[in-house]
Amino acid sequence: MKHHTFLLDYKDGRKIFFNHWTTEGEKKGTIILVHGLGEHSGRYHHVAEFFTSKGFEFLAPDTFGHGKTEGPKGYTKSMEDYLDLIDFTLEKCGLNDTGLPNILYGHSMGGLLALMYEQKRRGSFSAMMITSPALAPGFKVPALKLLAGKIGKAIMPSLTQPNGLEVRHLSHDQNVINAYLNDPLVHDKLSALVGMGILEWGEWYQNHAEKIAVPTLIMQGTEDRITNFKINKEKFSQMDGDIQIVEWPGYFHELHNEDKKRDVFDKMYEWLSGILNKV
Repeated sequence: MKHHTFLLDYKDGRKIFFNHWTTEGEKKGTIILVHGLGEHSGRYHHVAEFFTSKGFEFLAPDTFGHGKTEGPKGYTKSMEDYLDLIDFTLEKCGLNDTGLPNILYGHSMGGLLALMYEQKRRGSFSAMMITSPALAPGFKVPALKLLAGKIGKAIMPSLTQPNGLEVRHLSHDQNVINAYLNDPLVHDKLSALVGMGILEWGEWYQNHAEKIAVPTLIMQGTEDRITNFKINKEKFSQMDGDIQIVEWPGYFHELHNEDKKRDVFDKMYEWLSGILNKV
């Protein structure tokens, strides 16, 4: 595996930071990651290491408001920016017509963004892998915070509050928790626009999405307390399409950072290999 980073100028002048991990063997396709809220793409180095060993390139931007991408933390001008970023990645990295499959991989907030992208844009993806998607919170959002978010979105959309995530519920692995807490690129800032945007898009998806047009793997831990396992299971069980739902008993939110994460990676690769053999 080889790893390098680069910056690309977005259409409005913001510099977008990318991590790119390449395989040293025959290339089977490219996995594009959309990471979760408050984190950054560098936290997926070990995931990229696994998939590059299997012949996939792994490409991951830091999304707007996150990591080393330019701009205020926790904020972007429009939720559509996140979908535009996926299009931008495909276009600027020359992935629209390589003849090899592109796979969209989204976690948590990134899972919701990937799902919304599929509904609104489609794009040139052969499959999606979605973990712990943020269709609804796994905890009760305080009424006062919700009210502040609604008012803030209307009059001061860039106003940030703490995102309210319980870090201890990310993973059972204390080393992961410690690394998260000490990571200078991780933050808990969430703007009114993005916070309400996540809730509104999650509600829209629950009420309006009926079919997924590409083969999709949905995975979540049964003890996820950050995104809502029950709502996700019910929704995806009712949707049309080639959808495989995999539950991980006892696992927390970050399946890729649990003690038995290799089992998670193996399942993802097994599913992906089966799908791509049909393409």
